[in-house]
Amino acid sequence: CINQIRNKMEKYEFRTKQPLWVWIPISFILIFATVYVGMTKKYELGIMWLIYAIITFLAGHFTYTITPNSFIYKPGLGKTRKFPLTNITEIERKMAKNAEIRSIIVRYSDGKMHHNFFEIKGHTVDVNAILNAIQDYHPAVPIR
Repeated sequence: CINQIRNKMEKYEFRTKQPLWVWIPISFILIFATVYVGMTKKYELGIMWLIYAIITFLAGHFTYTITPNSFIYKPGLGKTRKFPLTNITEIERKMAKNAEIRSIIVRYSDGKMHHNFFEIKGHTVDVNAILNAIQDYHPAVPIR
C-alpha cells in the first residue's frame, strides 16, 4: 500500500498509491482515444485526451516526508507545504466501522493562522506508519 523509505538522513517518506477509481477512467480514456484517433486520424483530440489522462493521474499522487524537524506535504500537482513538526497542534483519527483508521486530519498553526489542516486518507497510504513517524520525532503532539 505504501513505499516507506527510512534512509541515512533519518527521514520517512510515504508515497500514495493510485486507487483503482483513478486507473479505470484513465484506462478507458486512453483506449477510446486510441480507437478514435485510429478511426478518424484526428491526432489533436488524441493528444488532448492524453494530456487529460496525465493530469488526472498526477492529481491523485501525493508524497509525505517527515524529517526530525519538518513535515512536507507535496501533491503531484500544486504547491508543496512545509512546516515544522512543532507547529502540529493536533492529529485527529477518523475510524472505520471495523476499528481501523480510515484517515487522519493533521491540524497545524502557521503564523497567526491556527486552524490549518489537511486530511491524509488511508486508502492510498498507510496512515498508521505516518502517525508512528510523527510520534517518533514529535511525541508531544496530541492524537485523538
